[in-house]
Amino acid sequence: MAITKTGRITVSTTYNVDGTEQERDGVRKRRELGPIGGIVAFAVLVVGARTVALLLRSTRLGPISSVVVNMTGIAELVILPLAYLFNPHIFSREFWHLGRNTWNWLLGLALLIAIGLIFRRSHTPWPIQDAVGAVFLGSPLEEIVRAILILPVLRSWGKPWAIIIAVLATSIVHPDPLAAFIPQLFLTLMFVNTGNSILSSSIGHALLNVAVVLSAGITFM
Repeated sequence: MAITKTGRITVSTTYNVDGTEQERDGVRKRRELGPIGGIVAFAVLVVGARTVALLLRSTRLGPISSVVVNMTGIAELVILPLAYLFNPHIFSREFWHLGRNTWNWLLGLALLIAIGLIFRRSHTPWPIQDAVGAVFLGSPLEEIVRAILILPVLRSWGKPWAIIIAVLATSIVHPDPLAAFIPQLFLTLMFVNTGNSILSSSIGHALLNVAVVLSAGITFM
């Protein structure tokens, strides 16, 4: 804290790795999520998105409107205001930069995708609106959820526990947890090893979804 010539009091603020404010110059820290709080926040975000999805599916709208509101990722937009309530700093540039080693991780992801395509199982083709939503909406929104969960655990319990908890939690919420385990492990490792970059892991997540969609095929209206 400093007093200028005009008598105005200014306060300098720095941030922890999880985006919470540090105490400096005698200023009280902003309330921050602990590990349990991060897990609870994760559950709230997932339940909130699924509740909105159920509400949208129950709407009686025209065919075009129904396609839009039921697009994959639309319901997950509720994550944005909820995540802001839990940790507004998650939307700062600190977490939306192209993290270190991003290109190395993307090369590793390409190898993972190639291996996955070799052992792929047949799936129902994706409607075009779901394919677009999964790539452009679902990917960054789900990475925001990962960050909300992992950052408090990373700060308090360290990287190993943060990775274990994040991988298990993000795998369980998928329809096929076993199939989701390896991709979720890779994305979690990518996040923590690119400087906690949501942008980097979002790009990786989008590429994974592109591979899933293309391997299954796309149907058009």
